Amino acid sequence: MMMKREMLGKQLRRSREVFGYSQIQVANLLGVSRQTVSNWENDKTIPDGISLIQLADIYHISLDELCGRTVLLKSTSHSVSKVEIGQMLGLVGVFLCCSLVSLTNILFFSFLFLCFLIFFIYSHFQKYNH
Repeated sequence: MMMKREMLGKQLRRSREVFGYSQIQVANLLGVSRQTVSNWENDKTIPDGISLIQLADIYHISLDELCGRTVLLKSTSHSVSKVEIGQMLGLVGVFLCCSLVSLTNILFFSFLFLCFLIFFIYSHFQKYNH
């Protein structure tokens, strides 16, 4: 299994910027000073384990991703989050309700559902190919 690593500080800064947070906002969420966040991002100090977990939760990424570790060969197993299941069930519910109206709607919503399913699968493959 090949892995690529990059500096933790660089990844912390990139993740923060992706979400549009300032260092002060992240510091407030974690209960630390802005200087502490700056030290982490400049690789002067390293966040403790609890802070790393909180940062991963804030940025909605895994600890591996937060630490800059990307796996090029991934296992085939994937767990679907509760939110993703809820989204899929919601779409199925909309599909079933609307499909009772007419055959045209059945075809239209079948097409929409297929497009959603393709997008859902594609987005998951994209997430695991980076």
